[in-house]
Amino acid sequence: MLRRLSSCVLVFLALVLAASAADQSQEHTLPIPGRGILVLSSPLAWSKQISQPPEAIAPTIRFSSTAGQKFEVVITAFWSPTNDSSFNSASKVRSLVDDTLGDLKSRLVETDIPILELYSGSGTGYYFSATDKAPDPNGYKYLTQGAIAADDLLLTFTVLTKEKHSPIINTTLNNLRSARRGT
Repeated sequence: MLRRLSSCVLVFLALVLAASAADQSQEHTLPIPGRGILVLSSPLAWSKQISQPPEAIAPTIRFSSTAGQKFEVVITAFWSPTNDSSFNSASKVRSLVDDTLGDLKSRLVETDIPILELYSGSGTGYYFSATDKAPDPNGYKYLTQGAIAADDLLLTFTVLTKEKHSPIINTTLNNLRSARRGT
């Protein structure tokens, strides 16, 4: 009986520690050629991979699951090579997301897909969520995609999940709201 109780307590503690680790976050820095860094947060439980192409091409950070719910988050940082201050204006970001949705519509289940606003301290963004008509057998069925201004950067993002209302989506949107450019 005592052995069984000890096992239950250990399992409970393991679950509490795992949940605590999932709630804790860490900051990541993504070098932006000639412009400093992008600072992004993610839960400790997420794995990350940074793709830094040669020359001054847009860097990408990918997050994925290490255990539990399967997902993929891809964030790419763009900037204006001519320092155009309207490069990531709300109207241009909205137009980019409208065009992206238009390009994808034939591959999506929904026909009326709302575009939602995403506000941060340093800019406005837009995004939509939809269902893939024909996902790969082991692929992701649900997509959330959009773009947001972060200081003088434009961050495009894609969230792929197997669950329609995955908490990964809200976590990603909250992390994007707090993204900032550093030096």
